[in-house]
Amino acid sequence: MEVNTLIKIEDVLGHYVEADVSLKSYFGKARQTLTGRIIYSEYNASLLFKPKWSKNKCYFIESESDIHSVNIIRKDNKKHKYYKEIYKNKEQYEKEYFKRMEKEKEEKEKQRQLRQERIEQERQRKLEKEQQEINEAKKLGGYEKLEKEVIDFYKSFEGEFYNERLIKNIYIPLLNKLIHKAIPNVNDYPKYYFCKRNNPKFTKLIERKLSIKLGNTQKGNVEILNNYLQS
Repeated sequence: MEVNTLIKIEDVLGHYVEADVSLKSYFGKARQTLTGRIIYSEYNASLLFKPKWSKNKCYFIESESDIHSVNIIRKDNKKHKYYKEIYKNKEQYEKEYFKRMEKEKEEKEKQRQLRQERIEQERQRKLEKEQQEINEAKKLGGYEKLEKEVIDFYKSFEGEFYNERLIKNIYIPLLNKLIHKAIPNVNDYPKYYFCKRNNPKFTKLIERKLSIKLGNTQKGNVEILNNYLQS
């Protein structure tokens, strides 16, 4: 910590003062004249300026050299003695602070890695589930022909984007299972798959391939498909 040799910080700690200090702002450091107390935080291992009438708000003072002048307005010997004693051990508090920061950094990195692992595990689980659905659907027969028909159908809407991965890995296996009535119901699938308003192309394919008429609600269409599968 850089020191302003013209001011003895130990002499002003805890007292009620008017101080000219440089504090961090959005545009770098800015000099301000503040009324309050200069204190030392063991937890943050830093000098702080606690403004007048403020219980919780404090400003970090990065360096002793950022304190340009101090005028003691009213002495508070009790607080002065308390903070002066703490300040004597600032090197120990700094060591503890940096040790804690390093530990917190390591913990954050550990948590980040755990999150990444969970994300990767979930991604792998979804991929395995999708592949299982595809394999089951292919065993039913007619898969390649249906796949070409569905892809051609989506391509026929020139200029419109479609998610080829979603269609190949989700919609086509599901549609083939519906055609062959290879599942008891569609309760385990997201309801929006069967929404005519949000998923018009796929619901049109369902109607065409199953020769059924879907309604205008997701819940109603789930019921229609479940009745079809049980028929």
